[in-house]
Amino acid sequence: MLKKYLIVVILLGMIFLIGCSKSSTSHNPYENYSDQELLDSGWDNFTNNNFEQSLEFFEEVINRNTMLAEANNGLGWSYAKLDSLGKALNSFDDALNANPVDQTKDDCMAGKCFVKDAQNQAQDCLDYSAEISNSWQFEYDQNLNYNDIVVLRAASFYSLANFPASLIEIQKIDSNFD
Repeated sequence: MLKKYLIVVILLGMIFLIGCSKSSTSHNPYENYSDQELLDSGWDNFTNNNFEQSLEFFEEVINRNTMLAEANNGLGWSYAKLDSLGKALNSFDDALNANPVDQTKDDCMAGKCFVKDAQNQAQDCLDYSAEISNSWQFEYDQNLNYNDIVVLRAASFYSLANFPASLIEIQKIDSNFD
C-alpha cells in the first residue's frame, strides 16, 4: 500500500513540475515571423483600422532593433489614430532619427503635421508641412495626400490670422476659389 501511495505522489509531483515549467516559460507569439512579415502585418492591421493590434506588430519590430524608421513611422500613425498624440510625436521623431528613406520621412512629417493640427499648434504644423514633398501620398491610407497637407496649411494660416496666405493655399487646390 505504501508503495502505491509513493508512486502516486511521485507521479503527481512530476505532473506538477511539468505544468509549472510550461507556464513559467514565456512564448513570444511573433518568434516565427520575419521582420518584414511583422512590419507588413502591422500595416495590414493599420489599413483595416485595427490600430491596437498594429501597435503590437510595430513594437515587436522595434524590440528586435530592426527597420526602426518604418516601424516607428507605423507606431506614430497608429498612436495618432488612437488619439495618443504625445506618443505619436515621439514615434515620428524616433523614425526621423533613424535616417528614413524619403517616403518614410514624408510620412513622418505629414503625421507630425496632422498631430500638431489636432493640438491646435498652427505654426508647428506649418513648419512640418514645409518639409513634405508636394507629391506625397500616404501608402497606407489612399485618402491622404498632399492636398490634405495644403488644407492643413490653409487652416493653420487662417488660425494665425494670415488670411492672404490661407487663400493662396486653398487656390493651390481650386484656382477659381475667391
